[in-house]
Order: sequence, then structure tokens, then C-alpha cells
Amino acid sequence: MGHKAWEEALTIILGICLFVSPWVLGFADQMTPATNAVVVGLLVTAFGVWAMLMDTAVRKWWHEHYGTHGTR
Repeated sequence: MGHKAWEEALTIILGICLFVSPWVLGFADQMTPATNAVVVGLLVTAFGVWAMLMDTAVRKWWHEHYGTHGTR
């Protein structure tokens, strides 16, 4: 895959920052830019999570720590 887990984690963090930016930066009352920031932030976060879950190193770690059923 070539990606490292920290790259996906950074993508997720940046997606969350973009998602909350309308409220943090004070432009939540402007519909178009706020909607764009929220939608793109959600997409970036979702794709970051998806990429992390698809990363074979993360999958291997998950199965070693949580097994195939996802519980400890």
C-alpha cells in the first residue's frame, strides 16, 4: 500500500478540523461556505477512516489485538 497509519490519522484529524471550521472560524452563518466545509470535512474524514481500515498493517494489528470478531 505504501501509506503509513500516521498519514491516515492526519487525514482524519484534518477532516475533523475542516468539519468544525465554520463554527470555530465564525462563518457558520454563511450557508454555501459552511455547507462546503462540513460536507468536504465529512468526506475527508470518512475516506481517511476507510483508508486506515484498508491498510494491511492496521488490519493485521487489529486481528492480532481484537481477533476476527472485533472484541477483546
